[in-house]
Amino acid sequence: FDRHVKTRPNMEAIIDPLNRETICGGLPRRLTYEQLSKEVDQLAAVLIKNGIQKDDIIALQLPNTVEIVISYLAILRIGAIATPFPVQYREYEYEGLLNFVEAKAVLTMTHILKYEAARNFVNVRSKLTSVEKIFAWGKDVPEGVISLEQEELLAEDIERFQQKLASTDFTANDIFTICWTSGTEGK
Repeated sequence: FDRHVKTRPNMEAIIDPLNRETICGGLPRRLTYEQLSKEVDQLAAVLIKNGIQKDDIIALQLPNTVEIVISYLAILRIGAIATPFPVQYREYEYEGLLNFVEAKAVLTMTHILKYEAARNFVNVRSKLTSVEKIFAWGKDVPEGVISLEQEELLAEDIERFQQKLASTDFTANDIFTICWTSGTEGK
């Protein structure tokens, strides 16, 4: 990814599905490698600003839009661990799984089709013993959720992000994802 950002910054890197507006709102986006890299750095800086660090587990409940790629790359960049959840999961599944992996945060959308994803995480937050932060893209972000479209970063936030990256040791043996299969979700 970094090599493409340096050698092909203006090449198109990712395209939203044409029905993005139906899925989660907003018009479909097309990002070059340079634009994608900037959004990855922005999200990584927001996560660090909000206490996320290397080896913290972050649950993702996102549709197949540019945000899921941005999220994976930002989580990878700071050395945290992504655990993706299918968009059809609801309270029962993610209550058990988030507590099982001791997820520190959740990244989602305000709406995925007609499902109010961010609000539902807020509604069961008292049962999610390890979750400290809920982040969401979209309009009408509920109280208790950090809006990823309105979170402002100051110069010191960007500097903190760059210092954190420079001081974090990464190896090929670091865990990057905890993925679920039909056998692992069962009680």
